[in-house]
Amino acid sequence: MADPLTVSGGGSVAVSTGEIGEHATALRRFISAAGTCRQRLDSIDTLIRESAIVEHDAPVSAVRAEEAIRDSAEALWRAELLARSISVKLEAAAFGYGVAERFAENLAQSAAATLAYRLGTLWPILGVALMPGATVMLGSIMFMPRDERAALLGWFTHRSGVLSDPRFVDAVRLAAESADDAGMGLLRVPPQLHALLGSEGLGILGVGTSAAVVTGAARSVGALRETPVQVEARKTITTSVPKSFADHASRVPTGEEQITVERYVIPGEADRFVVYIGGTRDGGLESTTEPFDMTSNLSAVGMGDSGSLRSVELALADAGVTAESPITFVGYSQGATTATVHADSGNYNTVGLLTLGSPAMDLQRSDAVHVALEHDEDVVTATTGFHKSNDTIVASRAVFDGGDVPHGVLPAHDIGLYIETAALVDASHEARLTKAEEVFAGFSRGATRVESTDYRATRIHAGRTSS
Repeated sequence: MADPLTVSGGGSVAVSTGEIGEHATALRRFISAAGTCRQRLDSIDTLIRESAIVEHDAPVSAVRAEEAIRDSAEALWRAELLARSISVKLEAAAFGYGVAERFAENLAQSAAATLAYRLGTLWPILGVALMPGATVMLGSIMFMPRDERAALLGWFTHRSGVLSDPRFVDAVRLAAESADDAGMGLLRVPPQLHALLGSEGLGILGVGTSAAVVTGAARSVGALRETPVQVEARKTITTSVPKSFADHASRVPTGEEQITVERYVIPGEADRFVVYIGGTRDGGLESTTEPFDMTSNLSAVGMGDSGSLRSVELALADAGVTAESPITFVGYSQGATTATVHADSGNYNTVGLLTLGSPAMDLQRSDAVHVALEHDEDVVTATTGFHKSNDTIVASRAVFDGGDVPHGVLPAHDIGLYIETAALVDASHEARLTKAEEVFAGFSRGATRVESTDYRATRIHAGRTSS
């Protein structure tokens, strides 16, 4: 049975489903085996000529064997040609699938951008009409008793099917991609300039610009304010070398510590490192002692700086990572955003990047291998719009596949499901994934010792001293 993964990117327009990938792999193996068998038969046929058989008065069966060898070689040649033809057609199907998907995506983006721009120009009128109702609704939520707010959250939790519907995820992706268009409409930017500056044009303005505006506005009223951070190394253990993507995914911290740094000792070489970064721990809009919060989420995307980013930087420095140290980044959710920013910063010698359930972000300056695991029902992956780089290898799947959705606010975002997806990647024979696996496996090859250190990061607020 073919795996349910869909693979795109990796420098190719082709979009390969699990079925296409498995068939293509099987055909490649058959072509290789058929070619090897044919070459061996040709060698035997060359060594044993029919004239030699007659000269040595061999039995008739030997002559028949000679004929059978030639017939078999010819049959293998025809089968090989047919397999190559089918393989080319599969590649064409994957290419056509990719072109059609890219066309549909661009069309949807263009339509959403135009609509958002038009709504932006009408916002003063819409704001007057909608603001009273929105103000009353927001005020009611802010001032309702805690148990009623919990009940409201429970209402969303028991209706997780709506938030996990792939159509809803697609709508969020388009809305996020079009936020800058709405802003330009509100500011009455001329349509020609809007088309040039937006993500459908030069891409100068986009999701990052929108996040920066939201963050700046929130900070003006006391929310989403950044603070200094500190990190503490909690414990160090000796562990084994990760052997797969699933091994990497299972090492992402989910407890109190948010960061794990592994040092690989390879005789005769400089130490190399893998850093594992966990997800959001606090979803509130006001900063507490937790740097992996909503403030860091928006700050990292919009401002290029956040408490979680600085926490990872401090942890890496404490672990002995330098600008020359080979390093691989692995991150989940907010940790994936943080990992991508650091991997692309130019401050580190990045070899690989593995992201799980990450908002769509890509490496722009680094040429490291980037594998992004996503779920069709995970709305978090849609919050920054679409991937802009075709070099990112995106492996996605429908985790619920039209079935019942478990209760929870974002069940498809569960890290346990992403570990399962990583295992499917390990089992896949898709060429782009196989090539990426070799890069990650080669990174730790030859390591004789692996030291793993967990780090706990905290915010330092005014009036609070570090421990």
